[in-house]
Amino acid sequence: MNRRTTDIVLVVVGVAVAVIAVVISICLMVVRADITETIQNSGVIAESAKPEKSFGLTGEDDPRTWKYLADELCLYMAPNAVRHYISDSPDRDMMLMEYFLDDADGLEIPVEQIRHDDVVSEGSGYVSTANRDEVTCIVKTEAGVTWEVYYSGMVEHEGRADSIVSHDEGRAYNLHPNSV
Repeated sequence: MNRRTTDIVLVVVGVAVAVIAVVISICLMVVRADITETIQNSGVIAESAKPEKSFGLTGEDDPRTWKYLADELCLYMAPNAVRHYISDSPDRDMMLMEYFLDDADGLEIPVEQIRHDDVVSEGSGYVSTANRDEVTCIVKTEAGVTWEVYYSGMVEHEGRADSIVSHDEGRAYNLHPNSV
């Protein structure tokens, strides 16, 4: 091939790659918008990330609905609950009220005894166990600390957790709060 043909081929390939990138970007935006709308309309997570009172559930619901809601709870709510739990921000108490019951196990631990290694990002969460009205979520933070967040009475407790614990004691808690 001569130089001119090579230049034309490169331009055509470059334009094709750019068009493909634009098409992929548009597809991802559409899929993301659809997922966001599905989550917001599911009743599990509202615009403010606070669960709605009834989750839209009744006793007649299909078991697949409960599994979907447990997945959503562990993917979105539990990581946020952990992030606020390990945070020492000024609005921590207010956020804990949104994500936990007032008497939730684990809230009695002073904030000074909780490591704040990766408050900046939410960890990833998944369902450990779930049935019709109880869910155990596992959340792994960026620092690799594993937290268990327990939910029972999802409808009557408005999706707020009733317990949080980490068995990675030396990594999750400051066993000697006055030391680094």
